[in-house]
Formats: sequence, C-alpha cells, structure tokens
Amino acid sequence: MTETIYTIPINQAFEKREGCPFCRLRRELEASSLEYILGPALMEPDVRVETNRLGFCARHYGSLLEMKNRLGLALLVETRLEEVRRLFETHSANVKKPLGIKKREVSGAEEISGAAGSCFVCRRIEVFEEKYISNAVFMSRRDPDFREKFKQQPFFCLKHTGALLEAAVSSLPDKKQDEFRNELLSVNVNRLEKLMEDLQGFIRSFDHRFAGAGLTPEQRGSLERCIEFLSGGNK
Repeated sequence: MTETIYTIPINQAFEKREGCPFCRLRRELEASSLEYILGPALMEPDVRVETNRLGFCARHYGSLLEMKNRLGLALLVETRLEEVRRLFETHSANVKKPLGIKKREVSGAEEISGAAGSCFVCRRIEVFEEKYISNAVFMSRRDPDFREKFKQQPFFCLKHTGALLEAAVSSLPDKKQDEFRNELLSVNVNRLEKLMEDLQGFIRSFDHRFAGAGLTPEQRGSLERCIEFLSGGNK
C-alpha cells in the first residue's frame, strides 16, 4: 500500500501498541502544531491570516507561553488583538445598522463569544485527526499487515472508537462495516474485561475481609488505566 503524509504516522503510532493509537497521534500532532506556530508559521502570511482570525484557546495560549518564544507569541497576540478590535468596531453602537434588522441579530454576541472559543491549534488537530481516522479505516480493509496491527492494539478510547465507527459507516459497504465493527469492538471488549477484573481487585482491597491479600501491579494502577480507557488520557 502506498505510503502518504497520513499513512506513515498512522503506521508508526500503531507499531507502538501503547494505549489508544489515535490519542498518541493527537498528542504528537498537538506538540508539532505548537512548534510550527512559533516557528515557520510566523513567516507564512496564509497561516498568519488564520491565526489572526481564530486565535487560540486558553489551554493552547498557556502551552505557547511555556515555549519561551515570547517575542513570537507577542507578534501573534498583537495581530489577534487587531482582529478583535475590528470585530468590536463592526458591532459598535455607533455603526449604522441596515433597516429591518433586529438588534439581537447585529449585537455581535454570537460572533464575539465565538472568538473566545476558537483556536487555530484545535482546528488543525481536528482536520488532521479526521484524515487519520478515515485513512485507518481504509487501511484496515486494504492492507492485511495493518489489519493485524489494528487487531493487536491495546484499546481504542471511547472518543476514537466512536469516530472510527462513524467513518466506517460513511466509507465502507455493509459487509465490510460489520467486519470492521466486530474487530474494533472485540479489541475494546477484551481490554474492558481485563480492566474490570483489575479494578474489582483494587476495590476488594478496601474490604477488611481481604486485608493483607496484597495488590498486583495491574490492580494497583487499575483506576488510572480505566480512566485512560474512558477518556483517552487527553488533558
């Protein structure tokens, strides 16, 4: 199967067999996106237009601050502030509104609220993640080696399980959908049964009747692993 900009990182993530492979891809993409923003992107006009328009969420502003390139971040923030000022001016009470338009429709509330929640990094991650998901579904049906890697993953978190199922519905014929769904959910059922067994052992350790029985390493870390399974480990 021909390797592409998407299939190469997918194969690399699936070879690790540690946690949800798509959570790994997301973390790697987030790190590379932040480095890109304060590196090459500072000199790319098309990207600067998008960072000016979208800005960053509170979490990613915090991440950018930690990267120590304060001048680069200051330049990004300056042009973002200019964009926000234009937004305020557009919705100023001093600006004439077209006749017949209700005040609620021109107040700017929705657009200004949206400006607080938009984020260039989040959007970039979403675009790439959609490609990773759709390519992985395709690869699992066309590449026997990748199909085996897929079935040997430790688990897929709930978020990415749902995304994979949705991608399969939109891209596979019914028979292949059924195959894919069974393989995907079998991976997770096996993981879930082991997690529940270890978690129940952890819970039993608080019962005085089992005092002194001791915990296995798997039982001791079961709560964290259950949360990773449920949430994907994304912070």
